[in-house]
Amino acid sequence: MVQGRKSVRNWLIIIISVLLALTGLIWTGFSMARSWTPSREDYPLQGVTVSAESGTISWRALAAQGVGFGYIEATRGANQRDPRFIENYRKARTSDIGFAPLHHYDLCSLASDQAQNFVTTVPRNDKAMPAAIALDFSEDCTTRPTEALVISEMITFLNQIEGHMGKRAVLRISPEFESEYQISAAISREIWLTGNYFAPEYASRPWTLWTANDHYSMDGASGPIGWNVVQPASGTDPQSETTKDSVPDAD
Repeated sequence: MVQGRKSVRNWLIIIISVLLALTGLIWTGFSMARSWTPSREDYPLQGVTVSAESGTISWRALAAQGVGFGYIEATRGANQRDPRFIENYRKARTSDIGFAPLHHYDLCSLASDQAQNFVTTVPRNDKAMPAAIALDFSEDCTTRPTEALVISEMITFLNQIEGHMGKRAVLRISPEFESEYQISAAISREIWLTGNYFAPEYASRPWTLWTANDHYSMDGASGPIGWNVVQPASGTDPQSETTKDSVPDAD
């Protein structure tokens, strides 16, 4: 009987030890994933995307850690505004980091209404980088317009916000949105693709920006941020309004 109890206890100790080891490995892997960024040798210019979920941002701390530029979530659809946009935009302007606004495009809202939301929220600043437009699907909007209608509305939106900003926008396209609407082939703008840890290849042409880690953790941000890199061969610097190779207008 005593021997049997010892055997059970030994097995329990082994099982608990294995579980603790697995927990440690999982936690280590999670921590490594949250702190991973692509090599600086491959991608010298790297930056962030921040939103209200990123919490309080110290732009000086980000700059000290090699952040070269920051995209700041500004608006979503026709009537939503990121509650930290004004604060982030103001502080970013006083740092040495390139800065730009980001709008989440909504298939359930008119392009003109979304442009109005953007224009009234984002002040024009000649030092700002080109604005970014996030194109993806959301649970709040299940409608799927035709490709022709989406492209037409996108051109309307781009014409209005680019007229306001004075620079052509960058299109951040999710894999699902690209598969549905082939945006990279239909609209000639610099493209920004997403895909954690592995460089994406789902667009019809090479990307300029890549979100390599969408849940990055670093000093200077109390919440998660997106980590982005610039393709060195693209000929584009997101801190400039021009490119070495001109991009035709959408219209």
